[in-house]
Amino acid sequence: MAYLKPSTKHRTFTHLNTYQRGQIQVLHQEQRSSREIARVIGCSHQTVLNDHLLKQVGSDINVYDLKSPFKTEVF
Repeated sequence: MAYLKPSTKHRTFTHLNTYQRGQIQVLHQEQRSSREIARVIGCSHQTVLNDHLLKQVGSDINVYDLKSPFKTEVF
């Protein structure tokens, strides 16, 4: 039997781009709270926390270049 209505809602979130991730990194280095960073870049504070935790767990440390939102260096 086919369902006429989908059981899940349309998701409204978008992924962070490189520039936004760089903003998170810089604001975090300035000792700003996750909620304050989220207000600045326009996302959820949980997104900021998740982004920061992923950087800590990952094997590569990404340094985001704020001059160009498309360049990253991996150390």
